Amino acid sequence: MGFFNFFNQNNQPPEKPSLAAEELKQAEEKYEAGDYQAALQALEEGFHKDIENQELYKLATDCLNALGGQDEADLFRKALMAFENWEVFKEIGSHFYYTGHYYLARPFLHKALDMNPESVEAAHDLAVCYARRFQIEKAIEVLDKVNVAEYFWAYWFFARLMLLNATPDKALPYILEMEKYAAEYADDPNWTTAALKVKELREFHTRLGQLPNPNKESIREWHFVQYGGIILDLFDLAEDYVAGGRYVALMGTESSIKAIIIKLQKALEVLDLHVKRVVAMPNQQSEVIGRVIAKLLGLSFAPYAEGRSTEGCLVVAANTSDFNGMGEIAHTLPNQLLFALNHDWLAGSHMVPDIVGMMTQSFYWPWSPEDGRKVEYKIPNENEPDEPQAPRDIPTIVQAILETEPENKELDMSLYLTHKAYLQAGGTYRSEYRYNFMIESPVVGSFFGR
Repeated sequence: MGFFNFFNQNNQPPEKPSLAAEELKQAEEKYEAGDYQAALQALEEGFHKDIENQELYKLATDCLNALGGQDEADLFRKALMAFENWEVFKEIGSHFYYTGHYYLARPFLHKALDMNPESVEAAHDLAVCYARRFQIEKAIEVLDKVNVAEYFWAYWFFARLMLLNATPDKALPYILEMEKYAAEYADDPNWTTAALKVKELREFHTRLGQLPNPNKESIREWHFVQYGGIILDLFDLAEDYVAGGRYVALMGTESSIKAIIIKLQKALEVLDLHVKRVVAMPNQQSEVIGRVIAKLLGLSFAPYAEGRSTEGCLVVAANTSDFNGMGEIAHTLPNQLLFALNHDWLAGSHMVPDIVGMMTQSFYWPWSPEDGRKVEYKIPNENEPDEPQAPRDIPTIVQAILETEPENKELDMSLYLTHKAYLQAGGTYRSEYRYNFMIESPVVGSFFGR
């Protein structure tokens, strides 16, 4: 061996430290302390900084095993065994996409696409991850690089993104093409769901034609355009306008709840909507809200019963999620209205109510859901230990709401009066079906989590 060969071998440039070195160190410390969840949180950021660092995968496997997540641990173990196979990264990314961990899914899906740029399914999943964190243009950019025609749901979602980007002319050719196939396969039961989703896009496109330039800082306008829905109460303080009119965390009071119900009463009057009975989903909060509404409207009340017709009824839920699984009310009936007092804007749901009281990420009822105890919000005082309060029954809570003085009752119905014909709440062109709520929106906002 020559002198210069020996010199070169022993003077190789040092290996560059991983960009995720700090996150890995934090994760190792948390793991050694037995705080496996905190370790995973550090690893999450580490994967974003250096998806190639296999030490991150090894520690993720150990953390997940310690937490009892063997199936997820196997995904990382499988990746370590086949690090040159793009599909293992697609599998991890798609898993976290399907479980709603959109931020965590992204680096794995990016890695899969780097290795296989033609994977339409990986691109679809990555685009959804961006869109559900309100990055519509980034989602379009991802799908624009693949042949979306190879995968129906990528094709469909690309058209939806064009609508969310307020470019209906770009979306229209995709919608027309899908409508052609829907007509051709109208008798094919395998096409039923897809045909329904194509119809949803057409209705979205139609409402966008009525309001061509929705304000991207107004969830009221975009909720109408996307779903034909009404929002009664908005968080619109100029100095705290963090989510386009949506709330992040909100402590409910009997006064604020009554104010929203009075706004509902006013909305029904302004839109000339009439119902003959109030029915409520079978849980404590929904029954409380339903009974208060029935009292204020002077209508009869009944609990919701599956199989019993709700034609002509105002169907009430405390939270939109209370409607999940109630397939029969996804189909609209004459003079039937769906109302949810609270709608979680960071959680998908099986259907969109015709009217929602407000949108929040976290809403705290002024009584606990378990037993009706009233929650008192006060500064803790160690000299005055908390004493358990007697539970209140539903009639007592209802009466307390009826007797309280409501907060702000102002209601702006101008948007809905202008476009009354296109509302799900009794509009001439209301859809015969209530579509599922999808998180993606061009209206950005601050929220807890990633």
